[in-house]
Amino acid sequence: MPDLKNPWVKWAGFIVAIIPFVLIFRRIDFHHMVFEILPKVAWWTIPLVFAGTLLSLTIQGTRWWLLLRAFTDEIPFLQGLSCHFMSLYYSSVLPTGAGEEVLRTLFVLKKTGAAVGWGAAWICKITALMLSLLFSIYGLASLSKGSLPRALTMSIGFFSLLVILIAVVSFSKKFTAPIRSLAATRLPAKIMAAIEEIREGVYRYRHKKKALIETLVLTFLIQFLLVFNASVIITGITGRVYFLECLAFIPIIEIASMSVPITPNGMGIREGLTALMFTHIGLTPDQLGIYILIALSATMLRLVGAVPTFFYAGQAAQPLRNAAQGKPITKEQA
Repeated sequence: MPDLKNPWVKWAGFIVAIIPFVLIFRRIDFHHMVFEILPKVAWWTIPLVFAGTLLSLTIQGTRWWLLLRAFTDEIPFLQGLSCHFMSLYYSSVLPTGAGEEVLRTLFVLKKTGAAVGWGAAWICKITALMLSLLFSIYGLASLSKGSLPRALTMSIGFFSLLVILIAVVSFSKKFTAPIRSLAATRLPAKIMAAIEEIREGVYRYRHKKKALIETLVLTFLIQFLLVFNASVIITGITGRVYFLECLAFIPIIEIASMSVPITPNGMGIREGLTALMFTHIGLTPDQLGIYILIALSATMLRLVGAVPTFFYAGQAAQPLRNAAQGKPITKEQA
């Protein structure tokens, strides 16, 4: 992972995020987009996409909380959901989707312990990756034959099998032991300690079958809503259904955009790959412009996390206000 404190890396991330927008919007006829395309967008598009996005974010937090609850009852549901939305709020400006998992794990680490906290983060990430690839494979297989390069389909299929293998093997210490021994000779002790915590946490979840089944079901719903939202936007703009195309491409676009640790929340990379998808299915740059505006508006729902963030910040500052006013500080506030 690049050094995010390096100013050159920051500038590189800024450039990578901006260039796709410049290339996309220079091809757009803004007069035609605003006065011809935008008025024809179905009225239900934005409400439905916003509802689907908020539901997806809530299910993500619920999935994570259920994994934690398998080992501890110290985190109430609303507190867990608040931590999740706080992590969404902060990770909006962090590179890669891993920022979200790292932040919310750190929020509850004292109550869950490192092994359970990092184990839950790994399971959320690996199941999302696995089901995203399976969705994409099904979408690619459902499209008409010859519409896509055979090498692309086979590459995605091979990568999916590899991810599934990694997911299954990660639950066995016997199979991960040789990898651990090799990594210990090449990685710093601090990184190895973190890997050990994840390994131990994942191993503990091996016996929590109910939690794992709940995770798979909720992850399926999350990935479906991701594809559904994209399909709703395109249908609202064009009046035609492109669900299979979204099923084939949107999961891959999301994986790629959240895996490159440069731009905030994959911004720019996601839009550039979406432009390639629009070109493939024969939609216009003006329609792409409307799609991007609606999709970016929906991502602003991550800022809902500002509410619990400022609430908890206010609670933390209460002892200081009491001290300034000469009021006693309670044990709960100390």
